[in-house]
Amino acid sequence: MFLKTNFNDRRKDLGGIFWEEDPIRHRAVAKNITPAFSSRSIRAIELLVHKYIDYAVAMMEELGQALERVELAD
Repeated sequence: MFLKTNFNDRRKDLGGIFWEEDPIRHRAVAKNITPAFSSRSIRAIELLVHKYIDYAVAMMEELGQALERVELAD
């Protein structure tokens, strides 16, 4: 069993599998989200992911033409 430490303890319930310290709740969350990572599910969203990656690259290219500094987060 992988025991989680308090290294990432944010002192609040953020939800999701990453922050879950209780192994029983962690297993339940993992069971619920596993279908989203199946080959079928990934193939279903592949075109959409490509569209947004292409858009992000185009925006970086456009913003990269500017002479001033550009914040990637923006």
